[in-house]
Amino acid sequence: MKNYLVSVIMPVYNVEKYLKEAIDSILNQTYKNIELIIIDDCSTDGSKDIIKSYNDSRIRAYFNDENLQQPRTRNKGLELAKGEYIANMDSDDISYLNRIEEQVKFMDENCDLDISGCYYKAFGGAKNRIVRTPLTKEECKLVSIITSPVAHPTVMFRHSSLKKYNIKYDTNYKYSQDFELWSRLFFEGAKISNLPKVLLNYRENPNGVTYGHSNESQKYTEKVIIRNLRLLFGDVYNFDDIFVSDKDINVLKQMLRDLIELKNKPNALDFNSVQIDFIINYLVKNVINKNRKIDLELLNIAISQIGINKTNLLWAVKKMIKSIIYA
Repeated sequence: MKNYLVSVIMPVYNVEKYLKEAIDSILNQTYKNIELIIIDDCSTDGSKDIIKSYNDSRIRAYFNDENLQQPRTRNKGLELAKGEYIANMDSDDISYLNRIEEQVKFMDENCDLDISGCYYKAFGGAKNRIVRTPLTKEECKLVSIITSPVAHPTVMFRHSSLKKYNIKYDTNYKYSQDFELWSRLFFEGAKISNLPKVLLNYRENPNGVTYGHSNESQKYTEKVIIRNLRLLFGDVYNFDDIFVSDKDINVLKQMLRDLIELKNKPNALDFNSVQIDFIINYLVKNVINKNRKIDLELLNIAISQIGINKTNLLWAVKKMIKSIIYA
């Protein structure tokens, strides 16, 4: 494995409680050839003092004159990066000490990859848990239609891919900018995969960017999904209504029939029938979940698409009970 320079980008905003642990987890990596680009986005706590307390030549510290927020700050980090590889790092997470070494090795062994991530351990919430992201390029491509295929703070990508695809975050997205970016890159031909190793502790921080803004964040996620569906299927269906709540029940039935009909339409990524079914199943369940008033005919249409198993039947019964209570 060559001794590539790796640029680690860490945006910082009011994380004095966790910042030192995050910085130390990068500086103490088994892989030594790194530059840590820390960009403080006008913190009002003690974060700036913590950053300034370090005397390590590998740290390149910057302090924004105005609060740019996440997308612009991350784009600034991308412009500053000099390494052959670029890695994300959140300022309240903890990288395992072998993270960079393992990810550089993985990228080196998979020369066709533009972007990679890895498994991670979520902690600090109600329950610690291991989160396993999809592994293969095909799995990641499929998942990227409806959610992010990689965990944002685990991402590493090539500087050459940064230039090839002009990788940058869309500043119109206050939330879900990572999902927007990765799924957009798939349509442009980028290849993404995940390393099946836990290499980062992800802190479920009540003071994090999206905490307390779940409804607003979900709207941005839905915006990306609608964009992706249009890119995938073209203009054969108006996807704007699939996330609208409490529609007329007859309209819902027709909506499900129209969505199921998509399996007979061509798609831009040449997904096979099983993969298209995966996307349609998600959409069908989402339409019913978004609407409180349903009936047996509507559930029957849904089950005919998603199939009968214990999980689906339990879901259908719960939805029917909720509908009766709502009525």
